[in-house]
Amino acid sequence: MRVASIFPAATEIVCLLGAESLLVARAHDDDSPPSVAALPALSAPAAPLDAAASLAADPPFTLDLALLAQLRPDLLLTPALPSASAAAAAAAAAALPHPPRVLSLSPRSLGDVLSSILQLGAALDRPAAADAALRALRARIAAVDARVAARRARGAPARRLAFLSSAAPPQLGGLWVPQLLERAGGTHPLLAAAPHAGGAAPPPRAVSAEELAALDPELLLVAPRGEDLRGARRAVRSLAAGEWWGRLQAVARRRVLLVDGAAFSRPGPRLVDALEWLCAVLGEEGEPWPRGFPAEWLESAPPPPPPPPGGEEMADIEEAHACAVRLGKLQYTDPRTGYHVFTQIALEQRGYCCGNGCRHCAYDHVNVPPRRKATLRPPIIVKK
Repeated sequence: MRVASIFPAATEIVCLLGAESLLVARAHDDDSPPSVAALPALSAPAAPLDAAASLAADPPFTLDLALLAQLRPDLLLTPALPSASAAAAAAAAAALPHPPRVLSLSPRSLGDVLSSILQLGAALDRPAAADAALRALRARIAAVDARVAARRARGAPARRLAFLSSAAPPQLGGLWVPQLLERAGGTHPLLAAAPHAGGAAPPPRAVSAEELAALDPELLLVAPRGEDLRGARRAVRSLAAGEWWGRLQAVARRRVLLVDGAAFSRPGPRLVDALEWLCAVLGEEGEPWPRGFPAEWLESAPPPPPPPPGGEEMADIEEAHACAVRLGKLQYTDPRTGYHVFTQIALEQRGYCCGNGCRHCAYDHVNVPPRRKATLRPPIIVKK
């Protein structure tokens, strides 16, 4: 059997079942296990993205139909979350001269992930491997449940958490994330797990600085989707520019955790690793983390942003932004720092001022606190 996957979580499950040798292609963002990077990429991120799509739970992608036709897989694995890209890919694959069978997986909770393992085990004719993997994962989950139950029996309170899956603008992790947080012994009041639907929460949503400040979480987790630990550090730098940041008790007490976004954003077997890590974090002080889990404490305040650009640098920034706007792009690369910056087009599509003091705010920083606004340059806007 020849298998092509455009769903990283499905790729991880295929490898968990000992069927990596069946894979002939992967998704563009597949990187686990690392060995799959040697496979040809069957998808590519769609561009340009609009502001909503850039923060969606299922960012759009394109499918290399010529490569798919050349590889002639027997089975194509796709996501079945509400994804126009996945639906288009399945329809295009069905129109090929030798169409593959399409298996679409739609995990929205930890239980759904376990069910996906059984589905793939049946599709790959590896039911015994799927059963064994499922037993092992369920045993690990049960061990976490037992540890959390023991803590509660001792009267340990549930910790108040906030989990950010994006920093610009801040966005709460949804779907399976709140379920993991609560199962590990925390609470996620701003986006809680549903008591029904297998525990899945609503999709990720934007959160205001006011909401975060009002919640004042005991522990703040920053795991930007699509970013590694370096990206998480950049995200914190962006968050720390807000006046509200320093008022959070999690920041004052150094209870901010940076996490590789892939550890939580992919609904595959690694979510059990994330659950075990959360259980350790929320346990007794000094409890060891699972070995190799990609996370770190924010030990001190993030480094200050670079000084405001001078005349020549500002001219370069204005030119880069104006060029991006002319091309209809939502982001451009800051010529000084190399960071990606939202253009005024993206911020207009957002529909409101987020209060973070964005460089190209289309709303004249109307929601930025007065003291911080007084330190900012006026937004750089291209007149239409």
